[in-house]
Amino acid sequence: MKLILNAAELTAALRLVGRRLPVRPAVPVMAGLQLTASGSTLTLATTDFEVTARAEIPAAVREEGTAVVPGRELRALARTLPRQGDVDVTVEFGRAGLAFGTARVSIPVLPADEYPTLPGLASASASLPGRDFTRAVAQVATAAGTDETLPVLTGVRLQFSHGWLKLTATDRYRIASRELPVARTSANHPQGTYLLAAKALKRTALDLRRAETVSIALPDAKDQPVTLSGSGGSFTHRPLADLRLPTFESLVPTVFTTTVTLETRPLIDVLTRVGLVGERHVPAEFRIHPAGHLGIRSGTPNTVQVTDRLDTRTTTGEAMRITFNPVLLLEGLRALKCRTVQLSLTDPGKPALLHRHGADRSALRYLLMPVRLQG
Repeated sequence: MKLILNAAELTAALRLVGRRLPVRPAVPVMAGLQLTASGSTLTLATTDFEVTARAEIPAAVREEGTAVVPGRELRALARTLPRQGDVDVTVEFGRAGLAFGTARVSIPVLPADEYPTLPGLASASASLPGRDFTRAVAQVATAAGTDETLPVLTGVRLQFSHGWLKLTATDRYRIASRELPVARTSANHPQGTYLLAAKALKRTALDLRRAETVSIALPDAKDQPVTLSGSGGSFTHRPLADLRLPTFESLVPTVFTTTVTLETRPLIDVLTRVGLVGERHVPAEFRIHPAGHLGIRSGTPNTVQVTDRLDTRTTTGEAMRITFNPVLLLEGLRALKCRTVQLSLTDPGKPALLHRHGADRSALRYLLMPVRLQG
């Protein structure tokens, strides 16, 4: 394999794909980056079986071929490549040679025939703005669980239907959902439901944050991977097997007896104080008064107590006392990223709905279960 690459483009590709190298590879060869030179392109790839990351860069290919080069060494080398100029790459006699300027680097290659077969790339089915996708994933993934013994709760569900993408995640105590319009890139609107690991999806969304457009390639069968692409990189995710997440709509009350809107920042400050001064996860009681204020109390006579009072912008309906886990409520408020939040309630024992005041269909909705106190 022989080719010439632009140094800056090679550096960017190594940084993008190199971040996905397996920390504890299942087999030694997976610690390497697979380099494939074909036509006028070099493709760099890595996989941990769950996610396959690829980056393509233009290349003057003099001799096509595939090689697996130790990833740690290539990532380190990327930090020393010049900002301008070319890199001459030659793979022969069991070594990869890189020449740039007056420097010459020779690295032993790994056995390419032992590297796992990578999943193919399907044609794009839909696209949406990269900034919207990155933000939506970060918001919804907040509600995903971290208990690996319950894999279904560690995922984000992607549902495609009639020109919309709905993202949903839950850890049983809360559920977050957001919808985004998508543009179809095929003859028909994309359809299907896929559950992707939240942690991996957040990393992919972060890597695609600068992409003007994110393209989504959906498989023909549900057990096949979903590919997200943009800015010269693509990430193929193997879906989780279990799709049994509850639907957001089935859990949201249809009628609310009490609705409060208030400034988000002061509420975040109070809950942050509760977490810093008191014990983590100690419930916080909300006392909603129709007169236009909200009282918050946390702690017991035998522990640190925090009390505060916030004025509300609007309060409609009945007075209510309801208790929340302050950590989960705080995470929801931070995910909303809005100046004014609306809190809608039906009963102290039923879930509360949080969303941006005046939000439309595409805004994040965060449903939080209250804490039920004994006695």
